[in-house]
Amino acid sequence: AATSFYVSPRGNDQWTGRLPTPSADGHDGPFATLTAARDAIRRAKSAGGAAAAMNVMILDGTYHLAETLVLTAEDGGTAEAPVSYMAHPGHHPVLSGGRVIDGWKSSSGRIIETRLPEVKAGAWRFRQLFFRGERQTRARWPNQSPADPLYSGWAFVESSTDEQSKAPKTRAKLVQPTFRFTADQTPRAWKHPELAEVNIVPGYCWLNEITPLKTLNPSTRTFTLARWPFSAIDEFNIIPGNRFCVENMREELDQPGEWSLDSTTGTLSFWPPTNVRPGDVIAPVIDTLIELRGTAERTGGKAIIERVGIIDRKAVDRHDQVRQLQPRRLRRAALGDAGDQRARWPLQPERLGDLRRHRLKPRAEPRPPHRLAAALGRGDDDADHVGRNG
Repeated sequence: AATSFYVSPRGNDQWTGRLPTPSADGHDGPFATLTAARDAIRRAKSAGGAAAAMNVMILDGTYHLAETLVLTAEDGGTAEAPVSYMAHPGHHPVLSGGRVIDGWKSSSGRIIETRLPEVKAGAWRFRQLFFRGERQTRARWPNQSPADPLYSGWAFVESSTDEQSKAPKTRAKLVQPTFRFTADQTPRAWKHPELAEVNIVPGYCWLNEITPLKTLNPSTRTFTLARWPFSAIDEFNIIPGNRFCVENMREELDQPGEWSLDSTTGTLSFWPPTNVRPGDVIAPVIDTLIELRGTAERTGGKAIIERVGIIDRKAVDRHDQVRQLQPRRLRRAALGDAGDQRARWPLQPERLGDLRRHRLKPRAEPRPPHRLAAALGRGDDDADHVGRNG
């Protein structure tokens, strides 16, 4: 018979994990985290329990992962005794890489603020914020118009130092990445422009890049960037007519649904659409929810993941286009062998407002072992390029 471990929001990692609900005396019950269940399976296998199938049954609830769940070759099973992670029958658990933010205090007008020590210490930064499951807008200049969210909210390049440099590999040594914007829009006076980021669609406008702002000179209408956008690709020089916006300035926090983050003080400022309740506000913490790590010599064995929802907020682009999840930071990993249909799990997006809930569904035919990850945009340097066409 299979050995089952249970995970529940009501659980405790100090318990055995062998019960689906807490015992009457409160001394035993399910685990609280998937990590505890994984470690329990490792201990059971080390003690000689590898001859039986092992299941991790995940009960209803949203599980906010503080760190990536890493499954290696030692966490797999065999054809006769597979290791399975699955929703408890009739339950619909959700894994989230976000953290609930509380501790709000009034600031000015309807703006509220909270302090995040990890941000001030440089251990946490993010470019996305969610209120009751809806993505909020990082304070920006110019503002978007609700009547025209696709084409409004952009400023435009009038001229650029990029035009004088056609050697992308050496241009950083020749000139500063500076450009002049058109005179039809003027930003407010920014106390700390170095906290801002410029979201620019350079060159032939195939992609955008979010890059730090270095300085602003209002009198000459010029921005100087901290680094070149797509510095090694000549097709992404900054040229007249390129559109851009500037994000994360506290002074531009001027309408409901906007927020800004001061990394020097750890202050998160937010103008909520309505009154904030405990648990309403969530920010991404980790980039990868589950990492399946195998080797060329040995795959993960019979490891099966099924019927578990994954909230992936990074994969939704600005235009809310439905597209296949393109995971980032994938490492070498595999599930099962080539003949195991249950081990092939493509991510199928389902439209859910401005989020996408990914459920794992089997393919109709075999495919080579593949790698699985779900990304949440925390804002690391290697995640700066977020393709937004149009």
